[in-house]
Amino acid sequence: MATMVMAPKQHATSWLLRRPAPANNAGSVSRADLAVATRQLLRGMRDGAMSESAYDTALVSALRSPRDPAQLAFPASLGWLRQFQHDDGSWGGRIPTAHDRLVSTLAALVRLADLREDWAVLAVRQAIAWVWHHAGDWLDDPHETIAFELLVPRLLDEAQQLGLPLPFDAFAPVMALRDDKLRRLPPEGFYAQPTTIVHSLEFLGRELDWSQVRRLQGANGAYGNSPSATAYVVGGGRDAEAEAFLRRVVSVSLNGGACTVYPFEIFEKNWVLYNLWPTTLRLAGLRPHLEYLQDSLQPAGVGLSREGLVPDADDTVVALLVLWRHGYIIDPAAVLAFEGEGCFRSFPFERTTSTTVNAHVLEALRDWQAGGVGRYAPQITKILAYLRDERRGGAYWFDKWHVSPYYATAQVVLGACGLADELVAGTGRWLLETQRPDGSWGWYTGTAEETAYALQSLLTLAPEAEGLIGPALARGAAYLSARFHDTDYPELWVGKGLYTPYAIVRSAIIGALQRYRDARGG
Repeated sequence: MATMVMAPKQHATSWLLRRPAPANNAGSVSRADLAVATRQLLRGMRDGAMSESAYDTALVSALRSPRDPAQLAFPASLGWLRQFQHDDGSWGGRIPTAHDRLVSTLAALVRLADLREDWAVLAVRQAIAWVWHHAGDWLDDPHETIAFELLVPRLLDEAQQLGLPLPFDAFAPVMALRDDKLRRLPPEGFYAQPTTIVHSLEFLGRELDWSQVRRLQGANGAYGNSPSATAYVVGGGRDAEAEAFLRRVVSVSLNGGACTVYPFEIFEKNWVLYNLWPTTLRLAGLRPHLEYLQDSLQPAGVGLSREGLVPDADDTVVALLVLWRHGYIIDPAAVLAFEGEGCFRSFPFERTTSTTVNAHVLEALRDWQAGGVGRYAPQITKILAYLRDERRGGAYWFDKWHVSPYYATAQVVLGACGLADELVAGTGRWLLETQRPDGSWGWYTGTAEETAYALQSLLTLAPEAEGLIGPALARGAAYLSARFHDTDYPELWVGKGLYTPYAIVRSAIIGALQRYRDARGG
């Protein structure tokens, strides 16, 4: 029988192992506790640790053993799909967003369709019913997953080939999005140069050119550091390097699933160090991570990982900002290369823009200009105009890399405060009005991660914690303290499916609690 995905997932990273949460109050997480947690966090960072993805796990689970084609290469991944189907028949993150649930469910459905075991037959029947009831939900959902417009048409084509009874006509709008995306790709051809599309090359399906695809393979054996893209290539023929990469991916999960990108060590180091600034924590063990970031930077910038992925604006600007704050000499040229007509772009050829990319660039340019590292008035003016246009209700923001407005809003607050205070003039009131009775914040339900971002925002907006903000901060800090030892976080970050980057979320919580203590002088 299908089970709910709410069961905590265990991961092969020591500091992630879940411990019982003691009954805490706001003061029970001491500076010493925070210091210990920070040291564990910094010591534990390697290639990056994130939750598994139903979409990627489905593609990996289909692979056959190179030694015995009658056997599965990763049998535990099929067990993962069985274990983590939701009771409503879908797959995806615990928080139900339409894009994530649809692409995850289609991938699992196509994978299980030719199995004859009773559990698989039941799972397929439930999944088909779910698709019929929710085929159009994505049209009103702002949280589009990576390559959704490319992956869904391929999955639908596979489902049609399998004879699955799905409402295919309901998906006509996604075909138009696919065509728009394909028009944005470089005219010289898909195989001529590395692009972000390599991360999702499985969308090509039967049109993949097997004679040229090896040109897109990274030194680590992966295709765009994507387990699903790599699994698709492996499924088309033997590739020892790609197979070794997939074994690494599956080995980091104790559940047998596959994450949506691996490795992503630059992204993890960037955001962990960013979230821990500024606090009075003594960051022992910081230097190796800073040196790794410095050594990874290229003239074009840096991506989520040192290898396998093209540079992006977000990782580039956060790496440079973190390095600069810790005394390194930096060159902003790589960031400025991502400037577009109306804002800064995450990647070339992208179809949608990112609020948080522009917020991070704003924060960096503001600080660098104040520190004498160049003059950026035109770029700052452009970003502020973009952020005003993207603001919702005069108070908050959404972003394409995260489903919660509390994350996007926190990044804008960190970038705009002290530079364009009028931009975030309504944000404090919105935060106070949306705090939940238990002290948490959350767009769908209260979460520790979103509560940390709300605390970051309020502490930046009102460092003196006057009026109603002081009690709101105390309630939020109490909520985080009571859950400080619980490291099972809902999936809020956007990849091909929703995921949780554990160290990054942990660092946001540590950083928020430490900033709260610093503000209180305790």
